[in-house]
Amino acid sequence: MDIVDGQDSKYGKILIVKANPVTTNSLGLRYASDIRGTHTELFHLPLSKRYIDPLVQIAQNQQIWSPNENDYKDERVRDERNNRILTVHRHKDLINAFQLSKPKMKYHVKEITFNNSDFSKLEETWDFSENRIDTPHGSISFNSFMEVSQSGMNGLQFDTDGILYFDDIDNCPLEDAYISTVAVMRQPFNAWLWLYLINEDGVTIASICGHDDLDGFSKYVANLRKAYQ
Repeated sequence: MDIVDGQDSKYGKILIVKANPVTTNSLGLRYASDIRGTHTELFHLPLSKRYIDPLVQIAQNQQIWSPNENDYKDERVRDERNNRILTVHRHKDLINAFQLSKPKMKYHVKEITFNNSDFSKLEETWDFSENRIDTPHGSISFNSFMEVSQSGMNGLQFDTDGILYFDDIDNCPLEDAYISTVAVMRQPFNAWLWLYLINEDGVTIASICGHDDLDGFSKYVANLRKAYQ
């Protein structure tokens, strides 16, 4: 059994275990070959002492490692060096940690105004993820963002692509609009989170007042930085 650290394009720094299946010889004794080959299986685990120390102890004592298959999920990956597809056993703790670190935020809309008219109440939730914003009026995607500061507010600006449909909002002057930019801004130490929808002409067509969940925006920003670094 080989135990090394490594870098995965999806999960980042990981613990890699290369182990051969256990077989039984003619005498009925169980053993694992030390020769690495196509039969060698790959296990990816979190790079943590919780997993490293027990594995090192097993290897040092020349014991047989018996992983619980319920702790792992198989994923197929491409081995670029040898141009082949491999099956990797990913530990579920590694997958779960990755899911928790993915950028996501729930934005709870409270009021909206179009073309700087009076604010109207609007109770709904928008979902921000790594590359899209899902709303009850449609979804818009983005593949880049920048951190901005303006007029005492700090936040994010996204280059977006998508159409939102507003025909279900009372007294809305727009049926739909192509959104090329979305800005999410907040004043320091203020609970309200402002969202601005901007069209391809650079005109702000809607301003929205709402809020995130506790620390939702700050965690979203931190995870976006990691995802786009």
